[in-house]
Amino acid sequence: MERIWYIFIFRFHITWSGSGIYSLTVTRHLINKLMSEFESTGSVQVPEALANKISAVITDAHVVSDDTVTSTMARVWADNSYLVCPHTAIAVAYSLENRSKGESIPRICIATASPAKFKEAVDAAGIPWQQDERVSRLISLPVRYEDMERNEDWSDILRKKIVAINTPKC
Repeated sequence: MERIWYIFIFRFHITWSGSGIYSLTVTRHLINKLMSEFESTGSVQVPEALANKISAVITDAHVVSDDTVTSTMARVWADNSYLVCPHTAIAVAYSLENRSKGESIPRICIATASPAKFKEAVDAAGIPWQQDERVSRLISLPVRYEDMERNEDWSDILRKKIVAINTPKC
């Protein structure tokens, strides 16, 4: 939800209590507040202006169990020899459920992530799949990162890092 809240608050310039357009700092503060409320209570009271903006675009929602996710992954594999990630399986489950209710609206489910990221889910679905060796090599590499501070020029840091990575080592 935090991504959706961010998009609707920041991109669509939701105002709050007549205080004008949210700044990035206020956006982060509000999203952190909403997430903290949800994590501590299991529910959240979304500000009315934000809820209205979201409801105008997102008109339906679908929640499924882990068992439905893995059984849908298995069904797609059995029917199409196509491996989907858990997120895509939710979309497929939604489509299949509505089709079983007699709905005839054509749907397209767009794969949102690589199943390689979800080995546990693929295994739980009982799909005989072997991870591509290139992905295995990538996963086995050490994680490298550099912290960047807010007051630094991130574009310059990234530009220099890209140049350094692509400069042949003698």
